[in-house]
Amino acid sequence: MLCRVHIIAFYSENSRETDAHVSVFASLMATINVSVKWGKQKYPLTVSPSDPGVVVKSQLYSLTSVPVERQKLMFRGKKIEDDTELSSLALRNGAVLMLIGSAEVLEEPVERPTFIEDLSTEDQVRFADVVPVGLQNLGNTCYLNAVLHMLRAMPELGGALERRANPDAPEQAQIVRSNMSNLFRQMDERQETLVPLFSFVQMFRTVLPQFDQKSEQGAYLQQDADDCLNQLLRLLGQATRGHGDGAPSITSQLLEGQMQIRSRCTENEEEPDEVTTEPVVKLSCHIGSDTNFLRDGVRLSLDETLTKHSPSLDRDAVYARTSRMAQLPPYLVVHFVRFFWRKQAGRRNKILRSVKFPLELDATPFCTDEYAAQLIARRAELRELRDAQETARAEQETAAKLDADPRAAAATTEAPPPSSMAALPLSYEAPNPAGDGMYELCAVVTHQGRSADGGHYLGWVKYGPDFWYRFDDNMVDRVRDDDIKRLAGGGDWHMAYLCLYRARSQ
Repeated sequence: MLCRVHIIAFYSENSRETDAHVSVFASLMATINVSVKWGKQKYPLTVSPSDPGVVVKSQLYSLTSVPVERQKLMFRGKKIEDDTELSSLALRNGAVLMLIGSAEVLEEPVERPTFIEDLSTEDQVRFADVVPVGLQNLGNTCYLNAVLHMLRAMPELGGALERRANPDAPEQAQIVRSNMSNLFRQMDERQETLVPLFSFVQMFRTVLPQFDQKSEQGAYLQQDADDCLNQLLRLLGQATRGHGDGAPSITSQLLEGQMQIRSRCTENEEEPDEVTTEPVVKLSCHIGSDTNFLRDGVRLSLDETLTKHSPSLDRDAVYARTSRMAQLPPYLVVHFVRFFWRKQAGRRNKILRSVKFPLELDATPFCTDEYAAQLIARRAELRELRDAQETARAEQETAAKLDADPRAAAATTEAPPPSSMAALPLSYEAPNPAGDGMYELCAVVTHQGRSADGGHYLGWVKYGPDFWYRFDDNMVDRVRDDDIKRLAGGGDWHMAYLCLYRARSQ
């Protein structure tokens, strides 16, 4: 085992350069140089035959400011639709496409943006000390980069990876834990502005060969961020499970809740309901024709009907299956089920429908009635406690002012009665890790594009009130809550695919 870890983590720099050169060469071989004529102007473009038309339109939007929905793109008299595969057009180098459409007029910003380059040297140094590091894209690894940033949004995870190691775990799980711990430490220590991922990605593709797939041209294929998250959580769970004491893994402690599943026979009311409980690490948000909000999509996934054998009827019957959370975790993952298999196209397509998600999530609608009542009662208790804390704080501030100003003390005709609440702590740790059922959004993984086999993933992580960072591989910039709200979908912009909610601090 030691030899294998050594080989994965410390392969030579020459190998790194060779792999990178091969990947770049394969990408160049798979591209075509075309030009697009728009009015009197002509724009050169480099496209890939495997891309759909919407990818070209997105490139043209950045060049011409013609919105994608207004673009009419033509080649040899044929209209190029959003889902038209470029390979079907038999494009060659030098081909000329025709664009018809009017550009949108951009409003002048109310406040002029300030760029890093415009700052003083002192401010640039201060800004560089704050901005977190980005991650390199080593051949369609944007899905992995985005998931890693989401996992780092749980600060408890990084420390646990260093301290907790299960020697009985499978070798693959131990390798992933060790390498991820080293990577997170590099990112925390900011050893470089752009943390190198060569050894980690090599390890990742070796341990999980399903992410090592390549196209016929030799370029690495795009992968699903949700699949990546599932596999990493599985291996980290094995690697951090208690050794000998049966203690739960760190991933279970942070992400695992308990789901109560009730199956009721709709064809025989006298048959007893079947009730089971099983662990879950995320909720699914199914997107139907009427789904407009995350809450609706999650409830849609929790209620379903199925056909199975009925012991009371001795035949197949229809059952109503309802799932409700009986225990909420400290962190809650919500997966927007946007991809579906399209048989005609022979690939997974994407549901672009806008589904709004809140910055603060009330999870009680997803819970059993009994558990929801407990959470709501705890919420009322916490509200009373916070009110008492505010009163105690105000009394302390008033007392401090009176002590500092003798005239104010003399003018006070009646001293307020001593408060028994003054000794209460100003923070409250709820006995339940899920607190009162209220969660705040702390990280998002988004996908841009119309197919699971392409597009681009980004990570978005909250660092403070109305203060987020957007991680576009090696590019990192600061955004605000309003930018996060625009990730609901409904077009070709980045849209939420995975959301990570943290139980609200008390």
